[in-house]
Amino acid sequence: MNPATVIEIFTYQEYFHIVGRGPVITGHVEGNARKVRPGMLININGSRFTILGVERFAVDFGSTRSPQPVGLLVRGLKKKHIENLSEGDEFSILVEK
Repeated sequence: MNPATVIEIFTYQEYFHIVGRGPVITGHVEGNARKVRPGMLININGSRFTILGVERFAVDFGSTRSPQPVGLLVRGLKKKHIENLSEGDEFSILVEK
């Protein structure tokens, strides 16, 4: 596994699957959600998954408020990876070096 740098913390809220798109986790980015983009990794319980898409909800990008609500489309994430999670659990969003 390549070394990576933590750039943001993601607070988990909910998991669901969008038919034709894939698994999505919703939650809050504890910082600048604009830094989170496809190709980054999210570390969930010691496993890394690639972020394929980022949806931001009702965010005024002129402000610096935190936390910012987002939905992350994540490659390879299955319900079994998150079945022991609770709302409010935190994960790292990473950039490989």
